[in-house]
Amino acid sequence: YTVLKKGEIYEYNLSTESKKLVYSNSNVLDLQEAGLLSLAINSSKDYFAVSYVTKDFQLVVDKYSFNNSLSNNDYVGRLFSQDVSKPYTHIAGNLIWSEYYNTFLLSIGDNQEANEFSRINPAPLDTTTYLGKIIALENVELDVPRISKDASDSFNNIIGYGLRNPWQFFEFRNQLIVFDVGLSINEEMSISNLEDAPISYGWPIYEGGSLAAEIDGIDNYKIDINYFEGLKKLDNKTTLSKLTNESLKPKLFYSHYPTENDYRAAIIGGDIFEENSSEFNLNIVFADITTNEIFLYNLLNGDLLISPPIENIGAITTIKTINNQSFNTVVTTYSGDLVFLKIEN
Repeated sequence: YTVLKKGEIYEYNLSTESKKLVYSNSNVLDLQEAGLLSLAINSSKDYFAVSYVTKDFQLVVDKYSFNNSLSNNDYVGRLFSQDVSKPYTHIAGNLIWSEYYNTFLLSIGDNQEANEFSRINPAPLDTTTYLGKIIALENVELDVPRISKDASDSFNNIIGYGLRNPWQFFEFRNQLIVFDVGLSINEEMSISNLEDAPISYGWPIYEGGSLAAEIDGIDNYKIDINYFEGLKKLDNKTTLSKLTNESLKPKLFYSHYPTENDYRAAIIGGDIFEENSSEFNLNIVFADITTNEIFLYNLLNGDLLISPPIENIGAITTIKTINNQSFNTVVTTYSGDLVFLKIEN
């Protein structure tokens, strides 16, 4: 299935090399990072959900039941809605079906323009808002810490917080692999155990392996937010120390500037080669949208391989693994192409 920003989903048949429109939506705002964003199907293959930004400027998730084909569907209801502000950036909106939680999970960006405020923006750490979070959409209640400007109750369906723009993420066994787009220095990939949720990924205190205060040389760095322990409100300094210590460090991060002449821009997320599916068993595959480099991270030993940039196909926007003798990955591009690639060791 291929999701187009303009509001369409196509089913592509590998055997016949034919495509069929199975879903369309006329209420989609296709502007900047807004659009039809994601599709997820439950494990029993009788429900699917889509995320998109409406023409009324809301990020929403709609749930459908279906029989055999996605095109044979019935609308069930709206699982999520949240206003999106201008500029329409850092929306995220990736959906997955979680075997661990038996529900749909949604990523939500900080919806914050890339400026100096990003370094001290409290929203991604504020557990009374969904900005900068990964959340469960149904039937999940967790013991989420109260981190806010006041004594408001936290949302209890937050799986992860402290994220900037989790463009894509996926679940593998009981692990959550999250790709988060950085601000000025680093792109990062984090791996966490879902049994430890809710998990803090550290933005904006950290970017990759570096403290925000050190990156921009900010004296007396602080974030306007407080940690609550029961009814006790911790001061800003104690809160910052606690949040810093609780932040999960990324498994991998890479620089925007690998050389003086080269520039990487954004980690787009990816997939994993399942065990015994290829020579890259248990390797996580992802790409950078500017260089079109493809990265392979070995989940077992942490080894990293980087392929030369893929040329003449346009900017890669998604990459998925596929089990085929002729190719082992499929990518989509910003120009709207579906491309099958053979990555070799």
